[in-house]
Amino acid sequence: MTDLLGKSNIGGPTVNPLDYETKRCSKCGGILFKTYTILKEIPGMVIGQGAKSTLVPINVFVCEKCGKILDSDVKMFKLDKDLEPKENIQSSNNVILT
Repeated sequence: MTDLLGKSNIGGPTVNPLDYETKRCSKCGGILFKTYTILKEIPGMVIGQGAKSTLVPINVFVCEKCGKILDSDVKMFKLDKDLEPKENIQSSNNVILT
């Protein structure tokens, strides 16, 4: 196991995150991000629960400055389709949905 600064307590490699590039927002260049939760609904038939679907939480990073979801999260969690503009849907807390 390692702590936040990569100090190993079991003899593994030591990695210091401070030595690496800071992730920036692709829209505004901001470096501060909030964590938001997106809920994905999995149909019960897919997971063997008949008609009972299950909600699965997925945490994503959102730029504190402009509200854009981190590009890598959009790609990793396949959110492109979900982020297409929808009529009559409003975003709260300045989260950019496109």
